[in-house]
Amino acid sequence: MSRTLVVGGGLDGLAAAGVLARAGVDVELVERLPSLGGLAQSFALEEGGEVPGIVPLGWGLPPIVASELGQEVEALNWINQASLFPAEVSADIRRLGSPLRPMFSCPPTGRGTGLIGTALNIRLKGARAVHRLARILGKSAADWLEELPLDDGTRAAAAASTSCLAPYGPKAPGTAGLLLLKESCSFPVPVGGAAALAKALIVEAEKAGVSFRADSGVESFVVEAGRVVGAVLEGGEEVRADNVLSSLDVASTFLCLMPAGAVPPAVEREVRTFRSRGTAGLVLFSVSGVDDASLRFCSADHLDDLERAADAASLGRLPDTPVLYGNLFQREGEGDVSGLAQVLHLPAPGSYVWDVEGRTLLLEQLRAQLGKALPPGTEVKNAELLVPEDISSRFGIAGGHLFHGEVVPDQWHVLRPGRLLSGFCSPVPGLFSCGRGHHPAGTLGASGWLAARSLLES
Repeated sequence: MSRTLVVGGGLDGLAAAGVLARAGVDVELVERLPSLGGLAQSFALEEGGEVPGIVPLGWGLPPIVASELGQEVEALNWINQASLFPAEVSADIRRLGSPLRPMFSCPPTGRGTGLIGTALNIRLKGARAVHRLARILGKSAADWLEELPLDDGTRAAAAASTSCLAPYGPKAPGTAGLLLLKESCSFPVPVGGAAALAKALIVEAEKAGVSFRADSGVESFVVEAGRVVGAVLEGGEEVRADNVLSSLDVASTFLCLMPAGAVPPAVEREVRTFRSRGTAGLVLFSVSGVDDASLRFCSADHLDDLERAADAASLGRLPDTPVLYGNLFQREGEGDVSGLAQVLHLPAPGSYVWDVEGRTLLLEQLRAQLGKALPPGTEVKNAELLVPEDISSRFGIAGGHLFHGEVVPDQWHVLRPGRLLSGFCSPVPGLFSCGRGHHPAGTLGASGWLAARSLLES
């Protein structure tokens, strides 16, 4: 029986571990945090309440992937993500982008990429649809949204829904393509958020025989004769394996954990040029006096609010008026309502020095924005702020990007994280990688599922 060491206990690591174990592989998973789940684990607020994971739900999870992750995952209550657009506009966008949906459950390279089928399906839409799709993909989100029969608030909320993917404002070219992809290729998400999915994946992995070791970070990979054969844990223990599958961000995997000189120069260049500095923070909070516990909200009233915030962040300063985009949550059977909001367009790590005064001022502004965005009578009882530097240091994500790297056309599909690393099987023998830095970016565990299948096929 072959043995695989999975590094990282987030959604992708858990999904990969379960798939491998059910295929008969001896799997051990190590996680640096005291508990499993990564960004998907539940987080208790200091003054009461709990947020069911801080990982953005993104594109959700394709049903074909969920069906292969075990009965516990399938049994979750999966619901479609509500559209921000009016029903007629949403239906038109989903029809237009429907040929792209299979790409989220197909590998970007090798056999079964689905590219030929995708191209054929696009062509079968007709010349007019092909021209329209090509026209939208290169436009700015602002230009495209101005063409649609929407009010200013809906346009701002739609643009905000993809603003955590990249540091660009809605007037940047190509942002319409991200919005089209997000709207047309959204898959179901579980009731209970990412935390519910993480718990189900843990149960499935345990049933399959995966052994877990929390509070066991990796200090370095062990390389012998050019092949990765295990890892040294932070306590000094060496764990041997036939293969190592890392669900960490690509910089941590290939630059921090690999010994000097063990990574081919071309791969190292590819990793260093992969843009992964986060520009979105998070606010975790609890509220009272709200009727709709599944509310989605945005504090921006106009596209210009987002554009001004992006301009300020690009200059290394805080926006005069920060922009929030988030959701409220309520745990089943409980009355507590909590919320998670993305703080869009913050300065990237290294471009701004955070101090107590700056954090306090920003948090006060964010509380004011929450009061504006939430229904009248809603009281924000407490709020906790995480900036990209906090996400990096607390969760070990180099750059602090919630998606492990910008999700933009030149960093998507076969180019994510780069041409040499897009197929999950790295050029370094014995080392595989997955996570949100790989295709399909922004899903809830699909990268781990695809990586495990790639490892089994190899």
